[in-house]
Amino acid sequence: MEERIGDVRLGRYGEVFRGKSVTSMNDLQGLHGNYAIRHLEIDPSEADIPDTFAADNAANAWRHIDDRLYLLRIEDVGFALRGSTIDITELERAVKAHDNAVLERFCDLWDDRRDRRPAFATTEIAVDDILKDAGDEWPNALRDFLGLGSYNPEPHVDPIPVLLMRYTVAEVLADKSSGAPGFAIPTLIDGWINPFFFPTPQPAPNSTAAQYEVGRSVNLHPATTQTEYRMGMELVHSRIAYTPEHIWRLGRVSRPLAGDLAILRGLHLAWLQLEADRADFGAP
Repeated sequence: MEERIGDVRLGRYGEVFRGKSVTSMNDLQGLHGNYAIRHLEIDPSEADIPDTFAADNAANAWRHIDDRLYLLRIEDVGFALRGSTIDITELERAVKAHDNAVLERFCDLWDDRRDRRPAFATTEIAVDDILKDAGDEWPNALRDFLGLGSYNPEPHVDPIPVLLMRYTVAEVLADKSSGAPGFAIPTLIDGWINPFFFPTPQPAPNSTAAQYEVGRSVNLHPATTQTEYRMGMELVHSRIAYTPEHIWRLGRVSRPLAGDLAILRGLHLAWLQLEADRADFGAP
């Protein structure tokens, strides 16, 4: 179903499978992971850039985006603090108190470990109403709307602490640590294999229904009919070095996933077909 990977990039992806046997999902995930490590998770000290932002992937670049637009991204606090001299209690206190000294130290330590892999994000405009309606439940609401199914706490297990990062398009484009600043519509191979990801179709030629192309995330909020379902919005962008000003909120994903993923993916496909005037997309 993935239509947004050009032949040159597809060739690089295929190289990790050459001569390999793929007889299980574990095989596929492992070889796909080899591609991600080699072609996406580039260290900022290296000359290479992630495949997502390579010149031969320009056809999938997202250029229709205002420099002043605010972007939002959820980050795993546990991952951000791994190997840090700062713990969750100190970080939470610093976020509440806007303690820039602690937050700057935290960002410096975190940035030192972050590579150039594409960052999945959304726009503030796309989730403004969700944030207002959810109140303190915003981590659960955004997790569902953005299809972030990896944040799935088991019952009777501590909630998962997350950070909501906020920054502008202009800041992403100005960050030289990325090697090649840019934006793209997400594809299957812009990250690790993820059962919550769904490809976005190319719109039908001359379609008026899909003039504004964006990535569409699977909404994990429980729904059983098409009228109940609302697609999320996502994009990928190049690396941005975080600063204290980018840390907007700290919260906890506390609610286990409740929706039936197969049903939700079916509803998502139906809306994609309608939005892109592509009844053939995903057809048997």
